[in-house]
Amino acid sequence: MLKHVVFLGDVQWPFHHVAALKAASDFAVGLSLQEPTELWFMGDGIDMDMLSGKYINAPDRLGRLQPDIDAWRTTLEAWVTRGNFTRLVYLGGNHEHRLQMYLWHQAPALSSLRGLTVPELLGLDEMGWEWHPWGEL
Repeated sequence: MLKHVVFLGDVQWPFHHVAALKAASDFAVGLSLQEPTELWFMGDGIDMDMLSGKYINAPDRLGRLQPDIDAWRTTLEAWVTRGNFTRLVYLGGNHEHRLQMYLWHQAPALSSLRGLTVPELLGLDEMGWEWHPWGEL
């Protein structure tokens, strides 16, 4: 049987293009309801700009990490609940890797705590996503 694979990526929440994300999401979900379809997210779903040493953040962005994570998680949940995907794969990008790098370099004592990984914060396992960290594939 023919299978489709939809690749999405580089959303960089909350700096995403709302109409483009909606169109891509609607396409992927619609296809999954008609034909066997895998959804692969190719990384950089959430920007995590406040964890990057590369940019100077506006003060109003510094306290936005949890709301950004929650909003991105809601988007991922919507794909799962609205669609009928045969497989969900999330490839972590360099933006998701920012959290690990921050913990290693700025808060190493916290880096081994459960719950402080991108897959745990986003609830990927509970939603059925396969997680592959940045650089693994």
